[in-house]
Amino acid sequence: MACDQPNLSKRSTPEFRSLDGLGPLQPITATLLPSPPLLVSDNPETVTPDEPEQGVLWRQILKGTGALACRVFLWHLNESGLSRKLGLTLENRGTAGITVLSMRRQSEVVTGSAKFLRLGQCIAEAVLADTLDAKTPQDPAIPPGETGLLEAFPWGKHGLCGAQYELRLGSSDAGTPLDGALRVVFGAPGSDLRSFQGPPLAPNGPHARGGWEGSELAVTAGYRIAGDGTAPRVHYRLAEGQSGSADFLFRSDNTTEQPAPYPTAHNRANFGVIYRDFRLTVTNESPEDRDLEFFLNPRGGIFAGAVRTSTALSQVHGIPRLDPWDESVSLGVIRCPGESTLEETIELMVAGAANTPVALVVQPTGG
Repeated sequence: MACDQPNLSKRSTPEFRSLDGLGPLQPITATLLPSPPLLVSDNPETVTPDEPEQGVLWRQILKGTGALACRVFLWHLNESGLSRKLGLTLENRGTAGITVLSMRRQSEVVTGSAKFLRLGQCIAEAVLADTLDAKTPQDPAIPPGETGLLEAFPWGKHGLCGAQYELRLGSSDAGTPLDGALRVVFGAPGSDLRSFQGPPLAPNGPHARGGWEGSELAVTAGYRIAGDGTAPRVHYRLAEGQSGSADFLFRSDNTTEQPAPYPTAHNRANFGVIYRDFRLTVTNESPEDRDLEFFLNPRGGIFAGAVRTSTALSQVHGIPRLDPWDESVSLGVIRCPGESTLEETIELMVAGAANTPVALVVQPTGG
């Protein structure tokens, strides 16, 4: 299976319930790494009877030379009262053929809200662990002026379709730039999804949609152990999705098409985004070795995801369903030798259906 990674054990942490209990908030810096562009289709998250019975949920223009990579995160719930079909299409707007060099994905259609967060966690695990399933697209070669169907799913009543794709596309003529339109579309079970190429449906809530030039983040932060051995409890906040937050980089005002031809919406929780390199520099100014423990603690609501660290968690682990404030997972303990500096690296993905922000809490062992 693509998402059979072990789960971390949740811990009761009532001491983290208040902001004071987390310790002082520490600053971070965040930058977008060179990485495949990201399409996020999560709005309208719920397709209701008020929406059309078929159409485009979101789309992104892809242009480039040579092999072109792209990531797609989609998350849509069918409450239209009708059984539908949902899929991913690619229109070739250029003058040379487009070949789908590879398509990997984790996807599922589930019913019942109790399954939504687990699906989001499964996707996060598979992406972070690089265990996405390889899939042959229905139309692997798309001539100029035509639209290909990459994959389609039966989308029954009350079904949530969640998926993340990693695509590599190439041009049949190495000297001709690739020009394509990638679309998330839906229609009747017997419809040809390739035919839906109009404007996307209007947004119906605050959920994310748009296209961004990258999909991976680097974050830096620091922690200091004083010369007398004082090691405070502190926290760092991720995916807060507010103006001024260092990692609020997937906004509606910086999508790849500006001015945006259709309404976009902030990706406040960084769905589909990989925190590829959260680098925490620990400086121990005391002569004694000190042990530090790391926790993830949800601050915005129920949370789940996937994580890996450079020391204690060399394998990707799932972050199971955590209730906000009072439940956490430990990322393990690191030892910082006296009068030295070390770096701990964390990789993280937020699960679809999770709530953010999430706090990284650092404290000496024993609290």
